[in-house]
Amino acid sequence: DDHCKIYRKAFEKKYDAYVEVAANGSDGYNIFREFKPEVVILDVMLPVENGWVACKKMRALEKREPARRKAIIIIVTAIGTHLNEMTSPLHGADAYLDKPIDCKNLFRTIEEMQKEIKTV
Repeated sequence: DDHCKIYRKAFEKKYDAYVEVAANGSDGYNIFREFKPEVVILDVMLPVENGWVACKKMRALEKREPARRKAIIIIVTAIGTHLNEMTSPLHGADAYLDKPIDCKNLFRTIEEMQKEIKTV
């Protein structure tokens, strides 16, 4: 997907980070389990398991493994602001963004979440 390529390059450039991309929610969960990322960006409309299901599974894994660092999970979607606002936090997301998203807004959201974690 072209969006994934854009986000991957932007992340690698800004954060000098290793970025994994999953084709579906199930693969995303497996990557999460293996690599223990600091930040996860999930699209709601992922095949196999949608982003909300993957998010819920990721949060459950974090609870089962208390030594695991809590990841920042951001849900992105084009399904509508109101639905995203109501539903994403119920599944454990830290933040949600409506598509189309630009990298500046995404990075700003990540930085805000990182500040919150440091003040807790």
